Amino acid sequence: MKSRSGQSAPWIYAGLLAAQTAAALTLFWIVFPIFNGLITRLGERRTLALSDQVGIVVSAALLHCFYWIRLKWVPVTSPFHNVFVAHLLFFASRVSFFFGGALFSAIFFRHRNSTRFRHSPKRS
Repeated sequence: MKSRSGQSAPWIYAGLLAAQTAAALTLFWIVFPIFNGLITRLGERRTLALSDQVGIVVSAALLHCFYWIRLKWVPVTSPFHNVFVAHLLFFASRVSFFFGGALFSAIFFRHRNSTRFRHSPKRS
């Protein structure tokens, strides 16, 4: 793989991005049930299987490897230069965090009562 040149750069970029996305999805696939169990059974001691630990480490390592390979050797070229479209995309990327935060807040406050400790001490 040559550094920052070559005709196959768009295909290499797409392949590395797809591999990075697959590693992130695998990481979420492993971690989401763990977090779900953590929230639904607060206060209980949990053990993590060795296969889950290995999967998390391998997925995270692959994710970072694909990212740094893509960053170092594959150029990112802009298909066109338009200041207005750039500002719109930048604004949309910032606004997406507002929607993500609002969605998280709605889900959190909707299920807040189910995340309380089951054996909370009674107040006198």
